[in-house]
Amino acid sequence: MRYNLMSSNVAECLNPALAKAFEFPIVSMIEIIQMMLMRWFYIRRQKANNTISPVTPEVEKKLMEHLSQSAGLPVSPSSQVIYQVNTREGVNFTVDLEQKTCTCKVFDTLGIPCCHALAAAKVCGLPVVALVDDEYMTSDWINTYNCNVMPVPDANDSYTAEETSDTDMLPPESKTGPGRHKKRRIPSVGEGHVSQKAA
Repeated sequence: MRYNLMSSNVAECLNPALAKAFEFPIVSMIEIIQMMLMRWFYIRRQKANNTISPVTPEVEKKLMEHLSQSAGLPVSPSSQVIYQVNTREGVNFTVDLEQKTCTCKVFDTLGIPCCHALAAAKVCGLPVVALVDDEYMTSDWINTYNCNVMPVPDANDSYTAEETSDTDMLPPESKTGPGRHKKRRIPSVGEGHVSQKAA
């Protein structure tokens, strides 16, 4: 489940956040990433625990939009779970509340009931929350950030074997090319921004 986010590479989303960390040595970079994840998990855990709604705030906002669009839509029942919903433009849509589908494909794709499904649910008295996929529930959101990212330990507090501490560790041999080191990564194909020139 993509949670309504379309991305070809999740790692590309982290690159801007880690741009400064890439300039540090490897150990410092790992510590910065750990501190960043610790802060992110804490903020999201607090936000999830303070949410009263059974669904996440973004989904609740989307549901409110669909509810306003469902007002006044004529609904014709075919069975206890299948309904025909007519729009103001005269287009008919078939909603299956048991399979959580609608011929408009919004319900099928997002996992969030469309305005046609909400209009049908209002007729049969089905709670709106029952139509939302489990991935959008606040309980799943809380469980996602339930684990703690521990703080970076101090180097003096960690045990180091004597045979390791007495050994002089030298950096690996490497050849440094001419010119300055690149600080910014090279964007992949289709990743760069298209510049629009004024006509």
